[in-house]
Amino acid sequence: MTDRLIIEGLMSTVGPGNVVHVTAMGAHVDRADDRVMELRPFFPSTTWDNLYGTRRGVFHMTDDMLQFARIVMRSEQPRANWVTVDGKLFPVVEGACRWWALEATSFSDEGGRGRIAARVVSYREERPFIGLHRARHAVLEAAILATRTHILSAGEIRRQLANVAPWVDKTGGRSERIAFAELSEYIERRLRGPSNPPDACLDSRQSGASNAGM
Repeated sequence: MTDRLIIEGLMSTVGPGNVVHVTAMGAHVDRADDRVMELRPFFPSTTWDNLYGTRRGVFHMTDDMLQFARIVMRSEQPRANWVTVDGKLFPVVEGACRWWALEATSFSDEGGRGRIAARVVSYREERPFIGLHRARHAVLEAAILATRTHILSAGEIRRQLANVAPWVDKTGGRSERIAFAELSEYIERRLRGPSNPPDACLDSRQSGASNAGM
């Protein structure tokens, strides 16, 4: 029996002309084997195209939820530094707690959702992860809801957002409060306007159910 879970993070890939693209994504991992990951980007998407074209990318874990939120909203493109692994360049996002350089080994697009198997070719911890934090979890839930405005009803999204808002009020710092407020405004704009699928692909399970956790 495998012990699989989804880790939410940032995925950086390289497009034509070495243009770096960064999006939020959930990576499927197995606790018993840290040498592989499975990615499930939207298909088609920039992330899919870049991984298919270059076979390489970097998955990041971060606790900077303001940066995370702005990447989901596409209001910020973070800086990335090039790291060489086995003679190949990988774009590492500045400020991440840790990162995994990945090489894609297989692709599947059955059912309209991409599945990409990848092996870890390098790993580095840049700084300590601050630890569990309810306000940051609330920002993560809001970010997930921001990617579901074309799937869930407006009432359900607003209900779930209201459920986690007290966590920010009780335990959040300045950056968490800003992140949650910006995401809340972004969600309202999307609910009142065209509901086009975003590039971010968070919490990569089936999308019809409530997202209670990572």
